[in-house]
Amino acid sequence: MKVIYKDKSLGLIVTRPISPIAFTSVAPSNPNDFLVELINVGLGQHMVLQTRQKSRAGVVQKAKDAVFLGGVAPLGYDVVEQKYVVN
Repeated sequence: MKVIYKDKSLGLIVTRPISPIAFTSVAPSNPNDFLVELINVGLGQHMVLQTRQKSRAGVVQKAKDAVFLGGVAPLGYDVVEQKYVVN
């Protein structure tokens, strides 16, 4: 087995032989275990997508309310009490 990576110090692509010590992934022996794992992964992905959607909706709402979210204020604006004010 070989691993290929880019060595940042040399700036080259390097190939090195490796020998695996252990594999942690085991095929489920029971079909129900496979189904439970599939459901858990699907629910986790659903939660990630739902959180992303809520986060984006919050940022959009803050932009509509002209609330400062951090960083540098746009040219021509100052931030006073978390709100943009024309300077």
